[in-house]
Amino acid sequence: MRTLVKRVVTCICTGAVIGQFIGFWIAVVFSALNGASQWMPSTPGFVARFGQFTSVVLSACIWSAIGIMFGLTAELIYSHEAWGIWQRMGVYYVVTLLLFIPLASLAGWFSLTPLNFVGFAIIFTVVFIIIGAIKMLTARRKVHDLNQHLNHKR
Repeated sequence: MRTLVKRVVTCICTGAVIGQFIGFWIAVVFSALNGASQWMPSTPGFVARFGQFTSVVLSACIWSAIGIMFGLTAELIYSHEAWGIWQRMGVYYVVTLLLFIPLASLAGWFSLTPLNFVGFAIIFTVVFIIIGAIKMLTARRKVHDLNQHLNHKR
């Protein structure tokens, strides 16, 4: 039980930091792409609604929550060794999509209309497939390299 608590606390702390790091740099890129005269932590509507300082604080909290959500769900779902990799990926996909939608909407990235939801789900799915494919190819390469190393030792 202690090990699980330690893993969960580690995931929360790591996820918060990584979420803020990624969120900050995404905001920097989008601010530059939109030709903003100053850095925008979120959409112009979000910043106008809350003001510059409050929108930065809220965005940092949301970025932390997103990082925690991705890290913690990965830790909890991928630790189910009885499940196959495709089952784990499927459950992870559904859980993260369902948890990410309200966070992304809260961040002002899109409003919860059916059309926006579908568009967001398509983008999320494409990014999920790309990242999943990269992770699978990397894992395959590691397994191949380990097998080569073990065969060479014999």
